[in-house]
This record gives sequence, structure tokens and C-alpha cells, in this order.
Amino acid sequence: MCQLLGAAVLGLALQNWLVRHVANLEKLRVILLANFVGHGAAFVIFLAGRLNGAGNVTMWLAVAYTLLATLVYGYFLDRPRFHQPKHA
Repeated sequence: MCQLLGAAVLGLALQNWLVRHVANLEKLRVILLANFVGHGAAFVIFLAGRLNGAGNVTMWLAVAYTLLATLVYGYFLDRPRFHQPKHA
């Protein structure tokens, strides 16, 4: 299970690396939102699986990683820099 998570994280890391120079804030916000939702869904799935007895102790690493990633992406998603300016 952790190997699958590692492969998925590597794919997401590559995607994020390739879009690192995005200047358009709206596109960057969409990328952050996609990462936030994806990691949040993975956290819920991993936590539910672990609480139902799936996996072993190392699955807690997957739960912890996805929780941490969700919180980090949520933090950057909520920063004022990424909010649309209000026009008069």
C-alpha cells in the first residue's frame, strides 16, 4: 500500500515541479485546490482503511503524510495573496 502511495506522491511531485513557474494566480489557485482536494480525499480513505483494520503500523505514515500535505495545501490556498482582488 505504501508503495502505491509513493508512486502517486512521485507523480504529484513531478506535476507540481513542472508547473512551478506559473505566473497566473488563478491557474496556481486551481493547482493548489486540486492538490488540496486530492490529498484530503486520500487522507480520509487511508484513515478509514486503517481504522477498519487494513494495513499495518506503517499505514499510519500514509495517514500522517496525507494529513500534513492537506494542511499545507490548505494553508497556501487560504493565503490572502491568492484571493482575487476586489474591483470597485
